[in-house]
Amino acid sequence: MTPGDNVDADEVRALGMALREVVSGLRQVSPPPGFGEMCKDSRLGPRHVPVLFVVAERAPTSVGGIAEALGVTLAAASLMVAELDAAGLVTRAPDPEDRRRTLVTLTPEVEEPVRAWTRERLRPLRATLERLDPAERAALMRGLDIIAQELGTKTS
Repeated sequence: MTPGDNVDADEVRALGMALREVVSGLRQVSPPPGFGEMCKDSRLGPRHVPVLFVVAERAPTSVGGIAEALGVTLAAASLMVAELDAAGLVTRAPDPEDRRRTLVTLTPEVEEPVRAWTRERLRPLRATLERLDPAERAALMRGLDIIAQELGTKTS
């Protein structure tokens, strides 16, 4: 028996359709007004959105904390933070308790719109997790981890 022999083709198609619907639904929550223009005028793109979400939920947070939360290198997180800073969406400042660390916060102009966007974009995910018991949550996360591994987007 080879891997996948015990999986019905209809189940595979249903999983693919469900994932497409989830991704499509998550993309329907529009970014804050003016965000598109900021992205066009700078080097910002979809890869910056998770950084904004981390900063919105954890600010002030360190560049290292962003890297850890997103599973990217410190250099990648630092580059994205620098690009967001250049676009006027975040500010960077030395950590007063450890000058080697850089703390990142949203700029006052975008703080509330980005936080509102984050809340709305993540609302269905929070509601889903609330409806699942701990074993179901663990199974969901295990399944998504396996999909990411099979796609080559997650290494562990």
